[in-house]
Amino acid sequence: MSSVSCIIPVFNAAAWLERAIRSLLDCGLSDLEIVMVDDGSTDESLAEAHRLQRVHEGIRVLQHPDKQNHGVSATRNLGIENSIGELICFLDGDDFVYPHRFEAAHAVLQSDAGIDGVYGTTKMVFESEEAQAGWYQGEDIFGFRDDIPSEELLGRLLKGKCWATSAILFRRELLKWTGLFDPTLHIAEDCNLWFRMAAVGRIVGADLTNPVSVYWRTTGSAYQAGASQKVHMLRSMQHFQRWLKSRQVDPTVKEQARQCIRDFAINGIIAARSSQQRGLAWSLAAKSFQLFPSIGLDYRFQRQLLSMTLGR
Repeated sequence: MSSVSCIIPVFNAAAWLERAIRSLLDCGLSDLEIVMVDDGSTDESLAEAHRLQRVHEGIRVLQHPDKQNHGVSATRNLGIENSIGELICFLDGDDFVYPHRFEAAHAVLQSDAGIDGVYGTTKMVFESEEAQAGWYQGEDIFGFRDDIPSEELLGRLLKGKCWATSAILFRRELLKWTGLFDPTLHIAEDCNLWFRMAAVGRIVGADLTNPVSVYWRTTGSAYQAGASQKVHMLRSMQHFQRWLKSRQVDPTVKEQARQCIRDFAINGIIAARSSQQRGLAWSLAAKSFQLFPSIGLDYRFQRQLLSMTLGR
């Protein structure tokens, strides 16, 4: 079986780290490397990480050289760069996985060398009613429920939905083509990497009715509510489109991405207007034009602007 490295960015997660580590060890992988990277925690996370390292084999603990907070993208990147597994996955410090986490994905990757990554689904568990109210998707399962043909995956991702960071297992070699996480993005940074993976790799789903991990959502969880998330997603898409332009990627993929991103922006404006959120509609229109100036030539965008200007 191929070796697996699980990268865990840690920021003020001392209370949950043992649960996360134990859940990974309970998967029973014989060649599992766990890399915890502290991102300038101000609680006892670093001490707890070192304690777990002393108790369990196969655990490494890292810090940024300056021991400061650099954000989740740079923190995951540091873990990736210092890991050795042939396959890579992620887990946040306050989340955990089920014992079957690697079974289906590992089997798919072992059976077909042409597959670069496998995604699954994640179960949402809420710390409180307030945390649940902040979850804009309104479902307790995060991710795609259907196995999407790889040639259609990018288009689906660019509609604004993706899998959880803890639900994908992929080959390290894929990162040679995609690059690492974009350190300038702090929200929707994972989606940005998934866009790149779908553009150049073959990513498939497996065992999608059986969640492989748990997203423990607290009131202060990083994932943003609907309105804010759309704006951050647009920025993530802009960075992806910029990346596409700098790479030798199939022109049809570039055109598909351009059209899908434009559709996402315009559909967001339409949805905001339909729900009587005029302020959000204007914010999305302004951000869309700022990030993608050519959208101003799209008659659908022009029509939305005209209707909003006339107060319709």
